[in-house]
Amino acid sequence: MFDEVPDAAVVAAIGDSARAENAACARRPAAIAELYERRQIPVEDGKGRELWRIDPWEAVAAEVAAAQGITAAAAGAQLHSAICLHDRLPKVAALFATGAISYRTVRMIVARTFLALEPDILAAIDSELAETLTAWGPLSFAKTEQAGSTSATSTAAPPEPSGPGCIAAQTHPAPRTGGSVPAIPPPASAAQPGLDG
Repeated sequence: MFDEVPDAAVVAAIGDSARAENAACARRPAAIAELYERRQIPVEDGKGRELWRIDPWEAVAAEVAAAQGITAAAAGAQLHSAICLHDRLPKVAALFATGAISYRTVRMIVARTFLALEPDILAAIDSELAETLTAWGPLSFAKTEQAGSTSATSTAAPPEPSGPGCIAAQTHPAPRTGGSVPAIPPPASAAQPGLDG
């Protein structure tokens, strides 16, 4: 593949591939959030959904799980992160879509900002993070969390909860239509599933 390629081009390919991987990774939660929003149809316009025996969260989690061949728990964790990015951290999501940051960093941010409930505070956190994330440079996971602690996120949430997932409140963030969605039980596994389940 790289037999005739000079060293500088090989190094450039590594960086380009990492950014492309991050951008491709960002596309999946964006699609999951879009699917979730499309399922938020009022019951009176639900085209038969008033007869459903599961709520839209469970329905979307089932679709996400089936599409990827993963468990419902892994799909639920992906859905949670996707909604948080879409509805709560749109500027971080936009930065993620450029490939400038990794899913590992995004997942940490989603967990550490989950308890920020005031819209104006959350918007300020989102803006500050979008401006500063690329300046953090190459950090270990522990140092990335420390960097997050010195930013606006430290006033919004405690460290990422231990145990299953980062579901740390009684409701999930709601779609743009307002209201809230009842919390689902945390995933059965002891560790939060990654984007790949």
